[in-house]
Amino acid sequence: MLCASPTFDFYGSFGPASGGGTEGCTVTTSGECSSYTCTGTQPNPTGVSAGTLTLAGGSLGSVAVSPDASNDYSYEAGGTFFTAGQTLTVSATGGVVPAFGPISVVAPGLPLLTSPVAASSAGYTISTEQDLVVAWGGGEAEGQMIFEASSSDSSSYFTCVWPASEAKAVVPQAMLTPLAGQSTGYLIYGQYLSTGFTAGAYSISVTALPYSGGSATFQ
Repeated sequence: MLCASPTFDFYGSFGPASGGGTEGCTVTTSGECSSYTCTGTQPNPTGVSAGTLTLAGGSLGSVAVSPDASNDYSYEAGGTFFTAGQTLTVSATGGVVPAFGPISVVAPGLPLLTSPVAASSAGYTISTEQDLVVAWGGGEAEGQMIFEASSSDSSSYFTCVWPASEAKAVVPQAMLTPLAGQSTGYLIYGQYLSTGFTAGAYSISVTALPYSGGSATFQ
């Protein structure tokens, strides 16, 4: 996944046990939203290698990313390295996962969140006593709108994903309840486009996600 906000972030992993699972978390699902309450130390599963990944496109130039000890791939740089409509590519030299690419994905635009609205200095104030209406502009026909909120330590959080073209959706009150009383939480939203493909026996998705958000108080 290639993400852009004030910083550019890339994260990738391969294998049935990789990708940051939810082991150790209690998961509650309602519609297109899922709430997670996690306790203790989360396991760090080991994935498999695809060799060296090369990222390109936008103003990235060409960036080579090697796997860490768990075969996860990550890269971070200050600045916004892609904008809406630009094409980004990922390729791999191959390992357990066969070589692939370059695979391209077109970056979507950042949606305009119109509800909830953040106060300029205090961030978002969210009631946990009722459903939360989420509204936005700039959704693309093939895009997916992602809306997330979490406690300060990320031990409780929820994620909702809706077709970006819907422009309006609802977070059920049950998703918000675990965050009640949090005064230093976070809210993040964005829109993503993905390209799916296969490399050998592996089904892989490359995703571009511009995102924004801020601090949040959950009352």
